[in-house]
Amino acid sequence: MSPEEIAATATVNAAWIALAGGLVGVAVTVLAGFIGAGIQSRREHKKWVREKQYEATVSMYALIKAFQFNRTKMDRVARDEGMTPESPEVVALVARDDALYDSVAEAMAPLAILGPTPVGIAAAEMQVALEARDRSKAEAAQERLIVAARRSLKVRR
Repeated sequence: MSPEEIAATATVNAAWIALAGGLVGVAVTVLAGFIGAGIQSRREHKKWVREKQYEATVSMYALIKAFQFNRTKMDRVARDEGMTPESPEVVALVARDDALYDSVAEAMAPLAILGPTPVGIAAAEMQVALEARDRSKAEAAQERLIVAARRSLKVRR
């Protein structure tokens, strides 16, 4: 080979090496972008699930407490004020109690689907205990509900 041919070959080889290096750099950049997007997507999904679990837990707890407060008021009105079941205030409280009771299934659905399971179980146990007017079981279930919710939502105290 002549010196001119060697110089030409070296120039072509250098160009191929530079082109290959650039292509490898582009490929690595694209791959890193896809990996980063996948990681970000998983983070966003976990955040969304945690937010929805929080909303479902708070909604269910608020509904159960409203049910409990309404039952307590209904019992107090009937007992302390000597009202009959036909009294307008008792009728209104019973109607509110029925409306709250009807809302329980709707409020439980997100907990059943999104979880966490211990929160849903404790909420159901609390509701059942309130319906049975078993105060000690309701208080124990409420404590389990709060502990399970804090644990699942990673609430630090």
